[in-house]
Amino acid sequence: MRFQCSFCLSIVSTDQPLGNKIPCPSCGRSCFVPRSHSEEHCVIGDFVVGKKVGSGSIGSVFKAKQLSLERDVALKLLLPELSSPKFVSAFLKEARAAAQLSHANLVQAYAVGEENGICYLAMNYIDGESLSHRLEREGSIAVDEALHIIQQVAEALYYAWDEARLIHRDVKPDNIMITKEGMVKLTDLGLAMNQAEWTEDMEISGSPSYMSPEQFAGEKLDTRSDIYSLGVTLYQMLSGELPFKGETFQDVARQHFNEDSVPLHRLGLGISLKVSNLVKKMMEKLPEDRHENMEGLLKELWTVRQTTAPDRDLVPDVHTISINKLDYDLQNRSIRNKVSPQERIKKLKGRRDFLFWLLVTVFPLPIVVLAVFLFFRETRKEPPLTLLLEEKMQDFAARFEKKQIHPTLMSVEAEQLMHTVPPRGRQTVRQSVIYWQLKCFLEKIENEKLKIDMDDSRMLIKSLEDKYRRELSGKNLVSKKMQASSGALKKQLADHRSKAEKMIEVNKKLSQQIEHDKKNITALQTDIFHFKRNYMLVQLYVLIQKPDFEMAYAMLEHCREILGKKFAGEYSSMKALIARLELLTQYFSKGNARMLGKPLEPGCKITMIRNGIVYYEDDSGDIRSKPVFEIPDKALFKLVRSTDKRVAGSFKVFSSDMALLNNCPEAPEAVIGGSCAKELVTAYVNFQVERIIALGKRNHAAAKKLAEKMVYRFRLSPLCKDIELKLKAFL
Repeated sequence: MRFQCSFCLSIVSTDQPLGNKIPCPSCGRSCFVPRSHSEEHCVIGDFVVGKKVGSGSIGSVFKAKQLSLERDVALKLLLPELSSPKFVSAFLKEARAAAQLSHANLVQAYAVGEENGICYLAMNYIDGESLSHRLEREGSIAVDEALHIIQQVAEALYYAWDEARLIHRDVKPDNIMITKEGMVKLTDLGLAMNQAEWTEDMEISGSPSYMSPEQFAGEKLDTRSDIYSLGVTLYQMLSGELPFKGETFQDVARQHFNEDSVPLHRLGLGISLKVSNLVKKMMEKLPEDRHENMEGLLKELWTVRQTTAPDRDLVPDVHTISINKLDYDLQNRSIRNKVSPQERIKKLKGRRDFLFWLLVTVFPLPIVVLAVFLFFRETRKEPPLTLLLEEKMQDFAARFEKKQIHPTLMSVEAEQLMHTVPPRGRQTVRQSVIYWQLKCFLEKIENEKLKIDMDDSRMLIKSLEDKYRRELSGKNLVSKKMQASSGALKKQLADHRSKAEKMIEVNKKLSQQIEHDKKNITALQTDIFHFKRNYMLVQLYVLIQKPDFEMAYAMLEHCREILGKKFAGEYSSMKALIARLELLTQYFSKGNARMLGKPLEPGCKITMIRNGIVYYEDDSGDIRSKPVFEIPDKALFKLVRSTDKRVAGSFKVFSSDMALLNNCPEAPEAVIGGSCAKELVTAYVNFQVERIIALGKRNHAAAKKLAEKMVYRFRLSPLCKDIELKLKAFL
């Protein structure tokens, strides 16, 4: 492992175990080997790892220093638990994607490599904050500033798509950085994908709150998917809330597919309709309903900003890189007032030369020599250790003044810092000052520790005195409490008895309420069962009238599954009824060879039966026809009975079956012949009655006409009285 010595800043190479204490080969000071390859001062490749600044989809990001060029970089390290070939491939893919793109609004890759099993990617360091951190701090962002940020991100996405057909797939506030100069940088290309790489079995990747519907579905993506994610981000920037929130992945996905976000102009935030419509179009469910491409989005962004920007002339044109903050006047003033480093050096040098010649002119030569010696002695270059000690000393002094750490810990830290100061004979003036400052601090710390010990002693004495007083007064109160306790206990006992009686009464009422609720639940379950049963019987009746016996059998099976054991008895009877009706339908639609030549009426012989029409030859030899439903049931029963006794059964059942086939629920035979037929007809009649009652709530006159027709139609049916009772309000 390689790491940087914290004292002399030289690079140390060692094979010692992580966390061990070793001497620095350069300065001889004792230093610790980092406990991990991602700890501060660890050296990976050409980079010294600094503090952690963030995390990406597959790794952590650290601020680092590039040794060869002495510049700050952002160093992304692949997480150790993700060192499988799959994630290494994704890591290298991000590096290649960042390397082939060069745009002001995209992070730029500097180097990629592997050392000691750690994959790393060096990128340009962005001195600023992420959009997500800003939203956490401010809640929401002003309209034109939000559009300004989105415009820059859209430029980056346009360039990635136009240059390499890359889709980012993870656009969200965490991956949008804003520099102190106001530049926007799109980061984390770990999930970026070339459109040509798409396959049907690809793993679905992304952040659920910002993913497009087609991304959830695993469909082929294009730049319009990034437009959707950018729209969600803009919605969050303006409203301070995500448009879709859920506790589970499935819940969030369902909202992205099926629900529409609340329009921004209706949130009472003063957002214009144009901005609201822009966000709505970006978040359309279907890709074809969004902007055709990123070019179209950029043009509409520019158009909308003409109405939101304080100064239209400052809105950058499409594909024009913006490098300024929104407050251009303030920025220009700061540029005018800024003094270059060369000018500052020139002024300081002139001031030093002036002081030198002043001393030469005014003071005698020995004093001048001494002053010049001291002046230039103080201004000579100090070793790097002095600067490090001064920095640590300032930090130590600040924390001491704020009393952020206990004096004991401060004492230990001061002793450790004292050991890093060179011995007395090898100290520079500034190092000597630091040494005596530390001595003073140690004395102050000892005084603080003594004060704390004295305060602790006083508090202990006071607590012991208080305890003694409490015990003394407690002994005097014991007898009084014992006397009062018997009366209090008696009172409590009476209260408990009263509460117990009340609880018994409450429990009794609750038991009665539970029994009542059980009865209501049972009645409700019965009503639900009858409702489902009647609904399905009506469907069965309609299927018989079509006729569609295949669907009728299927509906019957469905009834048995839904209604369960309570329907088991009716199931067999209903199945037999459907079988009879199907057989009769076949007889009277396709005919039967055994019926040919059979007498229909005296002197009339059947010649053919087809599609419900009976063709027969009369006495004169003429061929006549008559619909089946016009032939009396007795004649039909006798005819069918003579050919197939299985079909006919009893006359009552036959009459009931024919009434059902002929759609004559008003016929008395329909409800007299069999229980199954009666149940079907009753369910159908109740359904018609409910329709009339429902119509009556909107149009009483129309409902009245239908009620009168229905009563007249069923005047001969045994169900007539029940119908009149239910439709009494319309008669």
